[in-house]
Amino acid sequence: MMDMIDTWMVLVFPFLDFMPFGLPRYWLFRDRLRIPFRYITVLLGNLLENAVEACKRQANTAQTIKLRIKQRGGSALLILVDNPCLTPVVFDGDMPLSSKRKGAGIGTYSVREIAVRYGGTAQFEQKAGVFYASVLLNIVPDVTGKEAPAGNVCLPK
Repeated sequence: MMDMIDTWMVLVFPFLDFMPFGLPRYWLFRDRLRIPFRYITVLLGNLLENAVEACKRQANTAQTIKLRIKQRGGSALLILVDNPCLTPVVFDGDMPLSSKRKGAGIGTYSVREIAVRYGGTAQFEQKAGVFYASVLLNIVPDVTGKEAPAGNVCLPK
């Protein structure tokens, strides 16, 4: 049986005061990922934090965050986060710019860097009042047992 890690306490506990936004409980298969758990925590934490912040800015609209984590075949994990976002998001190419400071958002930049570092992709878009974040990760274990080379990933101190 696969070792399952309940990430509820690790990732969602800090967001418990945002439960009206519909944050779900979810599981990850730690032994199937070649990505260190700390990066998964940063990735999901950034996606959820951005979604919660967007919901807090919405007035008189549905404030539900939709999180889906799906395995695609035997080699990919798809993470999708959708949230309401009526305020137009400004993009620089395919990256959303921060609403808090000049330039790219630190959270979305980290998400993209983690995905790319481990052979995946991250895409962001806004359509019809909804912001969509999609992350595809390679879950085939690295047979060398070595971590991917360091990149510019923003990790908590």
